[in-house]
Amino acid sequence: MKDASRPDPAVAAQRVKEGVRDLARSALGAASDVATDVASGYRKSTRWMRLRATVVATWAVLALVTVWGACPSSGPQNPLGAKAKLLAGSIMGSQVFVENESDQIWRDVVVTLEGGWRFDKRTVRPSESFVVPTNRFAKEGTTAPPGLSPRTITIECTEGRVTIPLPIER
Repeated sequence: MKDASRPDPAVAAQRVKEGVRDLARSALGAASDVATDVASGYRKSTRWMRLRATVVATWAVLALVTVWGACPSSGPQNPLGAKAKLLAGSIMGSQVFVENESDQIWRDVVVTLEGGWRFDKRTVRPSESFVVPTNRFAKEGTTAPPGLSPRTITIECTEGRVTIPLPIER
């Protein structure tokens, strides 16, 4: 037996759906009325008022674009806040640049290049960066070859792990 005090869920959902649809239609109708009033007022205005409106609208658009362009990026692009690039063309050979852009200290850092070449560093503080020649990376007791040009880098520490592409900067 059904409890008479409880409404049918399907009927209640349909009623909510119709209410939302009516609310959307009334909002669109109000926006349409406002746009029509503004357009008719613009058409009836004098040439000088239209010119003033154009200047103000242009200023507003330029101000919004300037504010949007001046806003900083959303912060680090990966969970660890790591930034890395391969510095090629140096007298000393290829070098790997790594930077900690986060607000936390990385502990027991292991930097691994594509192919399993590893470099260990005890800590990297926030906003600290370091540069390591590729011949300092090792795998099974041997150093990396001089012409190594990896495409990805993996940074592991107690705070997390991230694998990111390694752009080449000349």
